Amino acid sequence: DGLSGGGGEMGYRAQCTKTVSFDERTGILRMESDLMCDGSAEYCINCELNEYGEEVRLTIFQDCGDEPTGCVELERNEYGEVIAASVDDGCDGHPSHCVNYTRNDYGDVVEDHIDRNCNNVVDEGEENTCMAYEYDEDGRIIRQRIGVCGREPTRCADHEYDFAAGIRRETWDSNCDGTVDFCRVKVFPGAPWTGAYLDEPGDVNTFTDKDCKGVWYSCKVYSEDGEKLHQYTSHDVCAQKYEEAVQRNRARR
Repeated sequence: DGLSGGGGEMGYRAQCTKTVSFDERTGILRMESDLMCDGSAEYCINCELNEYGEEVRLTIFQDCGDEPTGCVELERNEYGEVIAASVDDGCDGHPSHCVNYTRNDYGDVVEDHIDRNCNNVVDEGEENTCMAYEYDEDGRIIRQRIGVCGREPTRCADHEYDFAAGIRRETWDSNCDGTVDFCRVKVFPGAPWTGAYLDEPGDVNTFTDKDCKGVWYSCKVYSEDGEKLHQYTSHDVCAQKYEEAVQRNRARR
């Protein structure tokens, strides 16, 4: 969630989803992504689904080649919620790291624990990452804390919601020292997201204000069909895209 990217009055980077297909015989959902919208897919993802249509395994193919370059196994509870993920960067059967999700009685993720050795133990010299989330009485996430497990958090964020506009405002303190470093506004398609980041829909429009003074530093905006993503680094362009996204949400209410 750190800031990145350069300037440029009309600079942008586009991401296009080239094709999405489903093979009923194998039960595999396949997505080919064309990052630069130049007609050539940079990577493909095969999603294996269970009998409920939920993703249980992802296989990534760089440049859509024949050999997989990454695999992710998802473990779900009886409610279909993801409670653990095993990430194998080389798809060689040896996980690179694992992620465990702790959920509350409502199914909200209250903590993510990144386990570097996939043994659910913090080994000597191992620094695992923990992310904690707090919610309001309506199940909306209002606070995030990120850092090394067992230590004070090093990145903090507070969230506020505007349901009429379908947005969430995020205030980020990169050092958890009480100083706001940047702000981010997410405009959700339809109703705002109310769970943890794992369940966030894929076509969220994101606007970043580097100094939290009302000037957009950059933005990532999807097309209305959710299949094309453009990144802009112009305040004027981002301001226009922000108004358009908010107005679409208000029109739906």
